[in-house]
Amino acid sequence: MKNCEDDNGVTTFDMALILKYILDPIADPLGSPYKLLAADANNSGAVTTYDNVLIRKIILQIDPAFTDNASWRFIDAEYSFPNPTNPWAFPFPEYTEVSYSEQSVQGASFDFIGVKIGDVTVSADYGESCTSSFAPDEEADDRSKSTLQLLTNNMQLKQGESGWVEFKTDAEQAIAAWQLGLFFDPSLVQVNEIYASPNLGDFDAKDNFGTTEIMDGKLRALWVSPDGRERHIPKGEAIFKLHVKALRSVSNISDVFRVDNSILHSLAYSEEGKEFPFNSALGNQNDSNPLVAELNSKIVTVVDPNPFTDRLSITLNLPNEDAVSIIIYDQLGRSVAKWEGKLKKGFGNVTFDDTTGWGQGVLSYVVRTTTSSCSGSILKF
Repeated sequence: MKNCEDDNGVTTFDMALILKYILDPIADPLGSPYKLLAADANNSGAVTTYDNVLIRKIILQIDPAFTDNASWRFIDAEYSFPNPTNPWAFPFPEYTEVSYSEQSVQGASFDFIGVKIGDVTVSADYGESCTSSFAPDEEADDRSKSTLQLLTNNMQLKQGESGWVEFKTDAEQAIAAWQLGLFFDPSLVQVNEIYASPNLGDFDAKDNFGTTEIMDGKLRALWVSPDGRERHIPKGEAIFKLHVKALRSVSNISDVFRVDNSILHSLAYSEEGKEFPFNSALGNQNDSNPLVAELNSKIVTVVDPNPFTDRLSITLNLPNEDAVSIIIYDQLGRSVAKWEGKLKKGFGNVTFDDTTGWGQGVLSYVVRTTTSSCSGSILKF
């Protein structure tokens, strides 16, 4: 066994492949006993969803190391697994006994196959500190490198003001997994809250974001499709949002954030493993797109009371009669209430009388019409 850089070679694409294996090991086998051992992150003798939980924490640097396993395992190269689909069925040799005599050492060679825990794509960097005879897949070098552009809303904030920064993609993509490292200047803005789009599935602010270094301006995020298969991420749909407070005046919020591969190698993956690197610079979304910043919205909202405990009232001032939907999300990005109807031009009121199932803390709301939208946060005691 050997411990060094537990996150080396570990990506969300590994998680997607492991998930597909768990759901259907016959249709989606990992292909070798060594990859099965790599997928067993907690060294339990089986591949389970808990292994992906541990791998996710390593990628997000919530945990610095695998607690129940070494980062590397080494198996005698001459060993043949009796049952390759169940490498744990029999003990396998991870060491060789050597008698340190001149005759035994002279001319002796010992070959081991290295297994990087969490890395079922065999993409780990094999440097001098972590050498292995388990060479990377040749296909890994052949993946094309089409890029993804992240967009943010074109928003200005004066010192002391707060607002939601939305992150979207510039084109519709079929994605099975993605991971992202973001850097922002902590002297300019303070991130107070994270909102994860519930439309992706298995995506929430608690489990999919790494905030251990957020005070230093470093944020990590990831997502894996719930079944490991591709899902279409629509163009212009907010993937996640950050609620920020300006510590100094900001003329363009997209200049505050950037994709940073030194924080986390920032890539999206297709189901086949095709890589889509994120561009480092962020672009501004067109204000005609849906879910634009509330500063540019044609909808005026007043939430009363805020904070609230039981009953909540949202007053809208619409430029024209329109169909309206209001969705309330809890702290995990789950929809807890929804109202749909038609309101006339001018002021209209929507009241939620029963909020007992919403939980407590900072919630968020999204108001949509056929031509515009806005969002905000509310506090429930």
